[in-house]
Amino acid sequence: MSDDYAALLTTLIVAIFAVGTIQTYTLMRLLGQKLNEDARRKAEAQHRVLQALRDGQAPEERDLTDAYEPAIERIGLPHKELAVYTAGVIWTGMVIVLGMQQIKILRWAGSAAHPEDAELAEGSFFLVSIAIAVLLVEGVVRALAQGHLEFRAITAPLRQYTKADHKKMRQVVKQYQSTGQVPTPPAPPSSP
Repeated sequence: MSDDYAALLTTLIVAIFAVGTIQTYTLMRLLGQKLNEDARRKAEAQHRVLQALRDGQAPEERDLTDAYEPAIERIGLPHKELAVYTAGVIWTGMVIVLGMQQIKILRWAGSAAHPEDAELAEGSFFLVSIAIAVLLVEGVVRALAQGHLEFRAITAPLRQYTKADHKKMRQVVKQYQSTGQVPTPPAPPSSP
């Protein structure tokens, strides 16, 4: 390994380390906020259920739904936030591994007679390559996931209709596109 190569690796590692540290903090903070919001909602619902039972009343259905605690949550795994949790763990691991590799490079650079260390150079190359790939993949996956969630939110009202309703709508739209005339709506079904 040469001094120039060590300097280049250090620059890349520090840049990825900075991004990774920010990502780790951001993802873990987001996860913590969501988990706390869920915990607050659940605790409030459980309180209302307990109070209703103490008062001899039937708990509200929404409180019973919100008070439910799946087994996976009881052991501490955030099933709703698994993607955020996984990304945070990956970035945390990446930051730790890059930090350890940077310390090895600094130790090599600080040695009196820089010994040739092909293993250090090759290991650093692979770690930096993996870190860059993770950086790029995480950005793409995050953008795709965000787009998918936004699309699902936009199209949520359409999912209340049946396939037959959607078929009628497509027919009416197609008819309008071919004739340029607004079609007469079909008569509503008559009641017996």
